[in-house]
Amino acid sequence: SESNETDMLEQAITKMAALLRVGFGSAGAEIIAKNLSDMGELNPMIPGVRVNAIFGFCDIRDFTFATEGLQQDVMLFVNKIAEITHRHVVDSGGHPNKNIGDAFLLVWKLKSGKNTNSSGDLQRTLFDSSLKCMQKVIEDVRNVGNLGSFLKEKKSDISPPW
Repeated sequence: SESNETDMLEQAITKMAALLRVGFGSAGAEIIAKNLSDMGELNPMIPGVRVNAIFGFCDIRDFTFATEGLQQDVMLFVNKIAEITHRHVVDSGGHPNKNIGDAFLLVWKLKSGKNTNSSGDLQRTLFDSSLKCMQKVIEDVRNVGNLGSFLKEKKSDISPPW
């Protein structure tokens, strides 16, 4: 039926939008939205906007070792780390901006403008929140355990070197 096709199309567009947000991050999503609002024409020459932010970068150490140990299951491991990282970043007021294989770029945008005191309590809270977030990510990743426990196998030969 026509309404079923419309529902399927709407779901597909929603999924594509979600993938664009993940792929391009929050900054990229704003650029795409601005481009689409201008009659749907893509204009790569739209001037940028300066953004003051706190940036975090998470990298999975010894990723080559993890890839060798986990083989086809390496993406399950990466996705578990991403889930932990993204959850804590969002909960702390930040945005997972970009995923690049075994690394994650994280952003907490600072308020800016004439009426914003960049050294005020709100900004200080964001600094504290971003730092606490990174501590929680490290703690939760450590609780995931080594690669062997991740796979729920008793293989001592794939324990990471750290």
